[in-house]
Amino acid sequence: MDIRKSNNRSIKNIKPKWYLMFIILCFCYINSMAQQVKKQLKKEDYALWGKLQIQEISNNGNWVSYTMIYSDQTDTLFIQNTQNNKLFEIPKAKQGKFIGEKWYACLLPENSLKLIDLKNGKTHFFKETKSFHVINTENHMLLQSTTSLDNQNLIVLTLNNFETKTWYNVTNFKYNPFNQTLAISQFQNNQNELVLVNINKSYTETVLDTSLIETFAALKWQEEGQNLVYTKGLKTIGFYSDLVKKSIELNLDETSFYSQNHNLISNGNLPLTISKDGKKVFFGFQQNEVESNKDNPQIWNTKDRWIYPKNKKVAGWMHLPKIGVWMPEENKTFALTDNNLPKGFLNGNQNYMLTYNPMTNEPQFKKEASLDIYCKKIGTETKSLLFEKYPFTEFEFHLSPCGQFIFYFKEGDWFSYNFTDENHRNLTAGLNSSFDLEYYDRPDIHPAYGFAGWTTDNNALLYDKYDVWLISGDGKITKQLTHGRPSGTCFRLQKQYFENQDHNFFNRFEKGVYDLSKDLLFSTEKSTKKGFATWSMAKGIEIWEEQTKRFEQLKKAKKENRYVYTVEHFNEPPKLIFLDRDKNYKKTVRESNSHHKNYEWGVVKLITYKNEKGKNLKGSLFYPADYNPKKMYPMIVRIYETFSESYDRYVIPTDFNSAGFNTVNFTTQGFFVLQPDINYEIGNPGISATACVLAAVDEAINTASIDQNKIGLIGHSFGGYETLFILTQTNRFATAVASAALSDLTAKYLYIDWTLDSPNYWRFENYQSRMGKSLFEDREGYQRNCPITNVEKINTPLLTWNGLDDLLVNPSQSYSLFTALRRLEKNNVLLLYEDERHTIVNKNNQKDLTLKVENWFKHYLQGKEELDWMKPQN
Repeated sequence: MDIRKSNNRSIKNIKPKWYLMFIILCFCYINSMAQQVKKQLKKEDYALWGKLQIQEISNNGNWVSYTMIYSDQTDTLFIQNTQNNKLFEIPKAKQGKFIGEKWYACLLPENSLKLIDLKNGKTHFFKETKSFHVINTENHMLLQSTTSLDNQNLIVLTLNNFETKTWYNVTNFKYNPFNQTLAISQFQNNQNELVLVNINKSYTETVLDTSLIETFAALKWQEEGQNLVYTKGLKTIGFYSDLVKKSIELNLDETSFYSQNHNLISNGNLPLTISKDGKKVFFGFQQNEVESNKDNPQIWNTKDRWIYPKNKKVAGWMHLPKIGVWMPEENKTFALTDNNLPKGFLNGNQNYMLTYNPMTNEPQFKKEASLDIYCKKIGTETKSLLFEKYPFTEFEFHLSPCGQFIFYFKEGDWFSYNFTDENHRNLTAGLNSSFDLEYYDRPDIHPAYGFAGWTTDNNALLYDKYDVWLISGDGKITKQLTHGRPSGTCFRLQKQYFENQDHNFFNRFEKGVYDLSKDLLFSTEKSTKKGFATWSMAKGIEIWEEQTKRFEQLKKAKKENRYVYTVEHFNEPPKLIFLDRDKNYKKTVRESNSHHKNYEWGVVKLITYKNEKGKNLKGSLFYPADYNPKKMYPMIVRIYETFSESYDRYVIPTDFNSAGFNTVNFTTQGFFVLQPDINYEIGNPGISATACVLAAVDEAINTASIDQNKIGLIGHSFGGYETLFILTQTNRFATAVASAALSDLTAKYLYIDWTLDSPNYWRFENYQSRMGKSLFEDREGYQRNCPITNVEKINTPLLTWNGLDDLLVNPSQSYSLFTALRRLEKNNVLLLYEDERHTIVNKNNQKDLTLKVENWFKHYLQGKEELDWMKPQN
């Protein structure tokens, strides 16, 4: 059979209309394929990209607010209905807030308030409004306005009828949700007045106090009570008792511990506070500073507990704010801290004060000394030693809200101290789990996995590597809430609306409180899969979202089982997801950066490799956007400590980068980017980093089409140190960039850390630099791992940069490296940015640095032009 003839005959027999349809389909297919051709990302396109930030979800979950934040254009706030997608768009808005399901309020530039009726879309504006507060009635707002004369006015706005009530010349105010009463300090009738206003009783006013000279400030209501405290001038505290409907005063000049040259202070660190039971008033006071003469000469003594600069600032603790307590019913006052024990914090029920002196166990050579912590029962002058030489960190020392327990971590276990029976108990010694980090590569005490929070019945929630444990302070309850270890799934609690945060500023170490009668929310992570889960007493753990993607920003509606969160991946922009778990209904509310699909982007792959000791490690290998396996590409290796945990994060292209590096900027310009994890050997940080990085590079070359002669290296801060050291060990890299980099270990070890006013010993002996011993115990090790000691081995063209005001890594480290390389006639360009510290903050400098780093790598790895700034300047 003649196939050619058969085919021709078949074509001739096709009817014209079918032939026309065939042509149209072919045209549509070709056009569709043409439309799928993606564009190369250009610099001018960067401005399209923004970051999606969820603000809040309304109480019933019918609305969500979120912001798109841009580096080079106007930020925009969106309010969107989760059911019908109704949308409001407000450029430049800030501090937005839902008021029930009906209203949304936000501030606009130039001090104006925008109020949106979410049901009908009507908008109301209030000029000269610098702040607003939503009060718990959901029918009232407090607006704080500024007049043309710079006077402060307070307005109560009733939302159902838009009636307003205004108080003029307001200097301070505080709202009490417990009894819906406002305390207002104002200048009225040529005097200062303190007034109570009941919002629900036709704004009935009661004048508490007046003064011709002194102002009323630091207003504070009792939590879930009706007593009020305030300051009157700099020497007097007022206490209003709702029980007797009158105020009493304490003049601090009349107290035994308060001298004439002290004044009251009240700020965010030490606010005037009333106890939960309404019987104690806690206040801060401080000695007035007298300008002292400069010491000339300064006297530095090696036997001092602290070195001269730090000791000078402390000045015997005389000028440090102290804490006092007033018990109005008994008319008693006590100093809770003093010059001997100058620092402290309250327990949960505010019946005990824990005090300490940071200098007691000095001198020593860690970052901070162990503490001797004393316990003082409030209302007495006696104290007892509770902890001796305790290696204190605020992350491992927690006080129960009820006030009965302290939970603290020591030598791998969680302990409790019971204020009632004064006993210490080991709570985790008998459990089949480890609560300290199983892998910790710094030469110090292993920290705990973490303290998650408290329950409403005053039990603790503790983390091990994978799971969450419920443990009571008396040790009678030890329950494992999750069971992730067998499957390798890690569960971590997510904070939600039902978590009550304690607002006692004197107690820095309380955590939130979780109600176990309600669902607990968890994030989950198992290898590359991440998601969310819910735990309940009835059902235990239920994983309801799990994918090989990154999930973040989870928020739950206060009154419904509704959630919003974001999901993203390296090549998938964040999406805002709404979930109604009761209806098993999920939808995408917003796809950020929808233009992403029009551009070449690239993919990421996790690679695995082994260090010299056979330990398995991971690295993130980001592919060029135009990757063709038949073509060879240059690669940039970015190093620090570990990066693999963020391999799935979506990176926004931008020229505004604080360290001058952006992964997507490079992958969309024809580069591979490798970000390897590093495992360290104590005493050999540089050598072990070199082995890990080179092993990762080998694996990357075996994985993809990478030109082994066109590989660059970059690192910032500790990564900058690693970069410099690696260059002394190998000529594998065609070029490198090291920023804020430590080059001379001995000089850094002996230099003062001006952020702490103390020597840097601890950074090497116990912290990130991982030497594990002093310079004088292992001088050879310091030299062996020191870039400047081995600087003559550097043959790689090197770009370095520093902020001239960097307090963490002094620019002298870069100067030393530069002068060494200059004398050796090696290739180094050093950039120094004025008015910048450890990272770059000024946007013009960020862009300048980003472009210079990119141009440097393009020149040495892609053969692009050598720009003028790279060449000799004279």
